[in-house]
Amino acid sequence: MNLLAQAGSEARVFVFGSVFGGTGASSIPVIPTALKEAVSISSQNTLDLSKVKFGSTLLTEYFTFTAPDDNQKSKERVIADANNFAMNSQAALQFYQDDPTVKSVYKKLYHIGWPLQSINVSDGSTTTITGGAEQKNACHVVELMCACAAYDFFSLDNNALDGTTKEAEYLYRAIPFSGNTFDFTGQDFVGTKGEVFMNKLGAMLSLSHIILTKHQAAYGMAGIKGLLSRFKEQKIDAYDSLTDQQAKELDEYFKRFAYDINRAGRFVPGWIYQIRNSVGSGGFMFRPEAFPDGASLKNVDPGNIFIDEKHKWDNSFFGNRYDNFISKTVSDSRCLPKTKQKVNTVKEKFLAHIYNGITIAQKFNI
Repeated sequence: MNLLAQAGSEARVFVFGSVFGGTGASSIPVIPTALKEAVSISSQNTLDLSKVKFGSTLLTEYFTFTAPDDNQKSKERVIADANNFAMNSQAALQFYQDDPTVKSVYKKLYHIGWPLQSINVSDGSTTTITGGAEQKNACHVVELMCACAAYDFFSLDNNALDGTTKEAEYLYRAIPFSGNTFDFTGQDFVGTKGEVFMNKLGAMLSLSHIILTKHQAAYGMAGIKGLLSRFKEQKIDAYDSLTDQQAKELDEYFKRFAYDINRAGRFVPGWIYQIRNSVGSGGFMFRPEAFPDGASLKNVDPGNIFIDEKHKWDNSFFGNRYDNFISKTVSDSRCLPKTKQKVNTVKEKFLAHIYNGITIAQKFNI
């Protein structure tokens, strides 16, 4: 509330709402009213809610689960039923079309759907998990699209939000769809900044393979520390003060982002692998070989993840892109952290250095 008040006429609120279950659908028209009431009883805020610009996703059904049995319905009384998801979505969208709060307060409504068969997220247990902390569904590409909708909303200039229309504008983006599969490119997620998005996400994926496989953090080794050792071989010691705890935290972050190998030796997919898996047999910006798992991980090439050959990293004389990256690219003065990157700590400068190096290696024109 204080941050909104400080933002004044620049204040924006984006609501991530799904419209097929019930909780999200009912919250979309309520949140602006709730904020208004909070302002009215607070002596600490001087927020003029009429100046706040609201946006939201309208995410229709994209997953399903086994219907709860009569015993569970009787016990929990209020429970979601996937058999009603399509009808719930239609009812919610019809309601928003006529609801005065939605029509007058929201500036942009991003309508996001999934035309393929809904993914069944049931875990095989006798009790159907329909919400709350116990519902741990795998990540899905439509959720990434929702995040990109928020990015679009916060990137718009005020003129785009202060247009002549006083009613909410519904937005959508069509993604190439053929043979019952999608073919996602960077532009599909963020429009004209598609190459920037692919460069950044690709840099994260390549660095994940370096940390988790090349330096074996996924197998219990110290991945970041291993990379720092390679830096020292190039006489780069500016990041030696990175603590063991910070290095461990980074290793854990990359495991959650990409993958891990658990104590039983089983491959555990992280965020980006789960996003890729949700696309099915379609395309997701990178080569299929960029997503190895299990035993095939040992052959991963972090410098060859893009479909377009021009983004391959340069090879060394012995045909090893990663060694060439370490021996030549990271020593390039262009990799040094830039002022505009707003990095202050040793950890931030270290990550900026690697990112700048990978950006150079990927040869994007950004």
